[in-house]
Amino acid sequence: MKKAFTIIETLVAITILMIAISGPLTSAFRAMTASVAARDQMTANFLAQDAMEYVRNVKDNNVLNKDVNGPLHVLSGCNAINKCYVDTLNTNQENAIEKGCQEQLSEECHLYKTSTGRFTYNPTGNQPTNFYRSFYLTNITAVSARAVVDVVWQTGAYDIATTTLQNDLYYVVK
Repeated sequence: MKKAFTIIETLVAITILMIAISGPLTSAFRAMTASVAARDQMTANFLAQDAMEYVRNVKDNNVLNKDVNGPLHVLSGCNAINKCYVDTLNTNQENAIEKGCQEQLSEECHLYKTSTGRFTYNPTGNQPTNFYRSFYLTNITAVSARAVVDVVWQTGAYDIATTTLQNDLYYVVK
């Protein structure tokens, strides 16, 4: 008489094999999810720093050029109620900073990726991302203001993540 596997023995073997395989697959899936979250967090931090550097550059240029409208010229209308967006690819400071980011995920604040991998607010010919960026200023003293940059992104179907960067801007008024 030949010995053969019965259907029950086969099902038990398949079950044991599935349990053995599901552990590493679950670990791999969680690692991939964590790496996507880390990539998005790092991108958001870079986007926040990019906008902050632009805002600081505008203030520094106004101070160095002794702008008659003050060191926060172009930036002064950006406050917690009227948040602004800054297109750091635009070299014309007058056109790079615009108001219009009232909502956390407003279309005006939506960033797009260019073919060269840079971020812009211009949707024409660019790939949409899940990032939204805005900034505003609050006055601290007569010679300082706090710049706040918020980057918001969707992490899944419903989850929203945020990173905020703050920096105090100091200047001399003459």
